[in-house]
Amino acid sequence: MTRILRVIARMNVGGPAIHATLLLNGKVLITKSNIGSRQDVFVRHAELFDPSTGTFAATGDMVTYHSFPTASLLLDGTVLIAGGDIGDGDGPSFVAELYDPDQGAFSATGSMTSPPTWSAR
Repeated sequence: MTRILRVIARMNVGGPAIHATLLLNGKVLITKSNIGSRQDVFVRHAELFDPSTGTFAATGDMVTYHSFPTASLLLDGTVLIAGGDIGDGDGPSFVAELYDPDQGAFSATGSMTSPPTWSAR
């Protein structure tokens, strides 16, 4: 079997996508933490990919920086972004936030008592 990968669209902000979470509305939330190969330049950027149109669109920025957090779709359709490293070099983060696809925005939520050190992929 031959598999073909093709470019269908360019993201608005370059750099590696850390997590892709399929939302209940069929769009994909893409969260990022670094710009390109610069592991020391952290961003709070997120974008939505619409598979029906093959396009990317900006959505709200994350509340804080996350490098390699977990991203989990919750039953109510929101996405929990938690843990990782916030880029301060002090180890794992206790920070968690929620993405609301209806609002297109992130909001802070409670801190964890014990942060995950690696995200499941």
